[in-house]
Amino acid sequence: MIKNKIIDFNQIIILSGLFGLFIYFFMQGPIPQTEHYHQFADSRFLLIPNYQNVISNFIFLFAAAYGFLFVDFTKAQRNEKVYLYALIFGVFLTSVGSAYYHYNPKTEALFWDRLPMCFGFIGFLMWLLSKTAVKKNDLALFVVGLILAVGSVVYWSYTESIGLGDLRPYLFVQFGVILVALLVFILYRNASYPRKSCFYMLLFYVLAKVFEILDVKIYEVSLEITSGHALKHLLAGYGIYLFFRYLPGNYLKRKLSF
Repeated sequence: MIKNKIIDFNQIIILSGLFGLFIYFFMQGPIPQTEHYHQFADSRFLLIPNYQNVISNFIFLFAAAYGFLFVDFTKAQRNEKVYLYALIFGVFLTSVGSAYYHYNPKTEALFWDRLPMCFGFIGFLMWLLSKTAVKKNDLALFVVGLILAVGSVVYWSYTESIGLGDLRPYLFVQFGVILVALLVFILYRNASYPRKSCFYMLLFYVLAKVFEILDVKIYEVSLEITSGHALKHLLAGYGIYLFFRYLPGNYLKRKLSF
């Protein structure tokens, strides 16, 4: 009877966390995109506008290229190949979409920054869940998660276009992915998945969000050498690189020495 149970205690905790996050966001009113968001600390021009925020996105291109070239997809089990390809695809497109947005920051362009991240978020999360909490029907869950994630960005863009901007679904997806990943990392300590890779991914993404918040402060403290937002890109991209770099040897064709 125990072996045939539909859901276990850890899954209940994860679902409860998601439900609590859902209640938190949707108990509030619609959250529009503020124009202040586009006013980054560093807007200097060096051949291209906002050059540091633009060129720092090349770290995502590097991370995606590393994953594509060094992950041995022929050895991927079950649906892992789909999830890892989605992660790499999302990271690659993020390097393009984010650079495009930062070249001329405005709400319309922000759509192309956020949309690619959905593939990266859901790809990583489903890869992690397929190794731990979700052993059956994980591909179906991936499709549902991707539809919801992409739909949250489309919904936000549509509501902005009619003057009723609402970021709540997108914020729920973004922070929901972080929350679930953290809970999996805590609850499934004995599971056979690459904890070191996931730790680096989570650590550097959380640090990236902190640096994003401290954009202006870091620009001032660094004597206007760099900004928190540019460092956010570097930290997030480096975390993705480390995720691929520290996958077990059976996942990789070979490793770079750095």
